[in-house]
Amino acid sequence: MYICEGMRAQIVQSGPNTNKILDEGIIKYYIKDIITMDLRSQYEKEYYLNEDLLEPIREYQQNLQSINLLKQQLTGDIYKDYEHNEQIMKLNNKVKFIPACTGFKQMEHPEVMTLEHLHRYYKIIPYLPCVMINISPAWKGRQIDSKMIKYFKLYMAYVFKDCERFTKMKYVLECGFGGDLLHCHAVAEINPHTLKMVKTQINKGNFQRSLRKLWAKVNREEGVEGIGGDIEGLLKNRHSIQVQIINKKEIRDDKLDYLIEENKPPSHSNKQHSMLPWGMSYGHPFD
Repeated sequence: MYICEGMRAQIVQSGPNTNKILDEGIIKYYIKDIITMDLRSQYEKEYYLNEDLLEPIREYQQNLQSINLLKQQLTGDIYKDYEHNEQIMKLNNKVKFIPACTGFKQMEHPEVMTLEHLHRYYKIIPYLPCVMINISPAWKGRQIDSKMIKYFKLYMAYVFKDCERFTKMKYVLECGFGGDLLHCHAVAEINPHTLKMVKTQINKGNFQRSLRKLWAKVNREEGVEGIGGDIEGLLKNRHSIQVQIINKKEIRDDKLDYLIEENKPPSHSNKQHSMLPWGMSYGHPFD
């Protein structure tokens, strides 16, 4: 939800089931931020409240633009430029006195303000939906080595780049409670240009299938010498890939905290390992 200067947020509890989520066996809650006045109403209120200040500013700026345009058309010939110079002198007389309200933020008429323009005006960066991705190849019981970690790193680079689905990603490789299960937790911000596509893919299970294909693709195109075993079959189990759409900033932040070992509850902690946990970020850092 968007909060901007000049607006007050009202904290409310939603219905009995809509403000909680079952996350790995733990019920977690989030609080909705409800803005008492939406952006468009807020903008219209500001505009009409300051309408008397806006016209002098608009006229002043238009005169300055006209002066600059006329100066660009001057040829240097005193006769040819006579009319232009006359107009410049008249406009200069109008802009001699700077309106006291020029420091006021210029506003366009509400009818021409799109949602994108409103975000820019209020300097709001809207929250973009994210996904939590958990990937657990069938490596349980196998001693984790540098080759397995290298393969996973290559794979996560493919995941981030594939189809330009994501603009940001932060992930961590862990070894599990017993120290013998190399797996990954990732939080990725969905590219707004592919948002509809990604949500549809996830809901239909196509995204999970594409992740399995990428795992095999890494083996074909990159490979890791000496890794051994049936690499391409490691993600065949339907529980090996779990994907959850995150529509709330609070839940996203909670998931990002979960990537840090010190923030995990004892039941989810990893056994100490010389090479793990290992983390990586792509794109711009999360807020």
